[in-house]
Amino acid sequence: MYMPQAFEEKDPDIIFGLMSSLGVATVVSTGADGMIASHVPVEVDRDAAEYGVIRCHFAKPNPQQALIAGGTETLFIFQGPTAYVTPSWYKTKAENGKVVPTLNFAVVHAYGTGKAIEEPVAMRRHLTALTDGFEAKFPEPWKVTDAPDDFIERMMKGITVVEVALTRLEGKWKMSQNRPDADRRGVAEGYRNQGRIDMADLVETFALGGRQG
Repeated sequence: MYMPQAFEEKDPDIIFGLMSSLGVATVVSTGADGMIASHVPVEVDRDAAEYGVIRCHFAKPNPQQALIAGGTETLFIFQGPTAYVTPSWYKTKAENGKVVPTLNFAVVHAYGTGKAIEEPVAMRRHLTALTDGFEAKFPEPWKVTDAPDDFIERMMKGITVVEVALTRLEGKWKMSQNRPDADRRGVAEGYRNQGRIDMADLVETFALGGRQG
């Protein structure tokens, strides 16, 4: 990914924080017929390898699962918050008019190679971890064990679970860091006035010295 130095994020806590909070990624592979992409829920296991591991599953008819299981390099795209920036928020607009619109966003690209997980206990462990993560916010979380075992076993026969050991992580937090200080403050204020508190907080954190350490 094109990475101006001002936007590069290397802190693993921040990178894995975004990946884990989203729980879903766009998965891109290249095969004999060209590129293929899927959008799947993902289990992010930061401690399973040097750069972490991602587990996910595909319907068996999806040809991408075979590419990943066969060792083809895989790209996971985790798209975080995104929002438009109007030039009207820049102080520079009033000073010389030399401004244009842009977007601010946070994104992680995670690369790795994978294998298929076919052992039923390991497959169920993945599905349980994935489900528990999404269900944690509910007052009465649904669990895989709430469904009959034979039903879950039958459903598992229709999927392929893959485990991708990550080899490279790229984090890009574009939050107006390349603008003069007054413009950055204008962007943060503009987002707050729009009700985009999440983006305002990110600009203040990454572009206005809000980070600690």
